[in-house]
Amino acid sequence: MNFAIAGRERADKTVTLPPLDLARSDILETLNLLFEEIQKTYPSIFQTFESLLLEKSKSLINDIKLLELNSDFSKEISEHKYLQNSVELVRSNITFLLKALNISESQLWENPKISYPAKEFLETIFHLFYTRLQILTQLIGREEAFSLYRDYVDNYNYRVNARNQSQIDENLEEFREKQIRWLENNPYGRVRIFGQVEDGRLIRFCANCEKFDTLYNAGFTDKEMLYHIICYMHITLANVWNKHFHLLLDSKAKSGKDYCTYIYLDRRISTNNDFPSREFLDDIWTKYVQGEIG
Repeated sequence: MNFAIAGRERADKTVTLPPLDLARSDILETLNLLFEEIQKTYPSIFQTFESLLLEKSKSLINDIKLLELNSDFSKEISEHKYLQNSVELVRSNITFLLKALNISESQLWENPKISYPAKEFLETIFHLFYTRLQILTQLIGREEAFSLYRDYVDNYNYRVNARNQSQIDENLEEFREKQIRWLENNPYGRVRIFGQVEDGRLIRFCANCEKFDTLYNAGFTDKEMLYHIICYMHITLANVWNKHFHLLLDSKAKSGKDYCTYIYLDRRISTNNDFPSREFLDDIWTKYVQGEIG
């Protein structure tokens, strides 16, 4: 099978988003759905979880005064059923966001597009996610917490990410070509290695992961936690892109390798769940490192 490289490393990795939209998606939406999942499966821990999360959130901003919400945003919070009694937590999370990413209050409410250095952005957003999962593990144990978190992520993909998908990929060939085109000028410095689609299967290597590398180097070293907040979502996301797609994922957080392996299946064609051998995968990776794949 022939393999080809797409994308390139970048020293100036950036993420561009309007700050209020960021607060809506990564604070309001995620917190509301996580709270819903906790209320559904472990209602007895909800108050303790919310209290510990608020305590941790306040510790991240020290003595900085909490953001005062305008009436429109307060109304938005009230429309999220599971956040109606957690306004102080939302305020502290957004205050942390402003502090960490150097966003002014006027920028927040005016909501212009802002480019953030990827390192600072990832450390900020995923610090919030990591903290939520970490507190869950303390309250109900790791396996139960990870199971709950996976259900929450599935729910987020099907209810939020699916809403943002403007075009469904008809098949893996179309998916592959679209991914390669996007990678040509992607702002995150991502490098991917693609095989050809054969018998309804597509092998893709992630040669680098700015999310995992940034967080691990920043001291978030629990790889199982990182897998759940960074990697796992791609499994259900494949199904969001096309209901016939299925993803077999071996991430570097679990394998300990320098790369991640994604095997995309089109269930209309392939029911083969066999993962390539480690020898085969390592051989492809070695050829990439040695410059034999171009």
